[in-house]
Amino acid sequence: MPVNVQLVGWDHDPRYETERQRVYKHIEEVAKENGYVRAVTEDIMIRARYRLFGLHITVKFQKSEWITDKNSKYVLARLYFDGNADLADKDPNPQWMGEIYSSE
Repeated sequence: MPVNVQLVGWDHDPRYETERQRVYKHIEEVAKENGYVRAVTEDIMIRARYRLFGLHITVKFQKSEWITDKNSKYVLARLYFDGNADLADKDPNPQWMGEIYSSE
């Protein structure tokens, strides 16, 4: 099943396009491996964060049955990336927040 990944706040700046594609691919893989169909990042503000601090992104993951018109449920996970925009060698990565949240 395809995964809808939305990278919020990631400008289409050609200087960061390679990193953007790699991060997108990793988020998509994490979602597929865990049965999620949608992944939406926090506002990344790539220029301010990526080069200064290394990249860690909080992502809302959703299963298809959680997405409704009135109420959407999701789980949060923080993903850590290295300077090459690959998943960092950190345990745990992703770091799951553990509970199901609701946007009600």
